[in-house]
Amino acid sequence: MNIEELDTITLDDGNDYFVVKKINDGGINYYYISNENDYTDIKLLYEDNDNTLTEVEDRETIRKIISLIASSVDSKEIIKLLEQKSEEAE
Repeated sequence: MNIEELDTITLDDGNDYFVVKKINDGGINYYYISNENDYTDIKLLYEDNDNTLTEVEDRETIRKIISLIASSVDSKEIIKLLEQKSEEAE
């Protein structure tokens, strides 16, 4: 699976999400995604060996990945991305 930042993906819940940030840690791709219609609906996913996206549920992994994301992005960049997606949706 070749998912990149700003790509839109549809999950099993039928909602479209855009990829805010992609992080690779230890050979595993993690994705921080946001619902295109509800920016408060965010998820942290990982891509397993058979290219299936699975929501991260382990608290320690969540903390680790959020820390990596926080240290790799500028909050202004994320706000700009959200504004851009919001404008595209109008």
